[in-house]
Amino acid sequence: MKSLVKLWQMHKVIRHRLDDLTTFKTTILSVLGGLAITLLIMAPLYLIIIPLFMFAHLKYILIVLIFILLIITIFLYEYFMYYVSGIIEPKIKNIQTKYLIIVEGTLMSIIYVIVGIIITVIILKGF
Repeated sequence: MKSLVKLWQMHKVIRHRLDDLTTFKTTILSVLGGLAITLLIMAPLYLIIIPLFMFAHLKYILIVLIFILLIITIFLYEYFMYYVSGIIEPKIKNIQTKYLIIVEGTLMSIIYVIVGIIITVIILKGF
């Protein structure tokens, strides 16, 4: 528990430092750049997996695989977003953004997995 509190405190400190270094333009460009790079990497995987849902016996395996890919996508987006902002604003490269990636990626992953499980249960109950 102490390590989680310490990680959260580090996240808050680094987030405040990052907020001081970035502008609105930098934030928009890094978000769009992170989305574009993540989309280029992950879209082929999703385009391969989605058509496989026509095979009924693979449905549960594919649902788990989609959840795993979703978590990977979230962490890739976080990484590339801070990577692009480091390119735009070189001072950001000196900040340890790995704490931000871990905390924010974990929180977003938990939210998306919970929502995904609820939607999956609702959809599968209908079949």
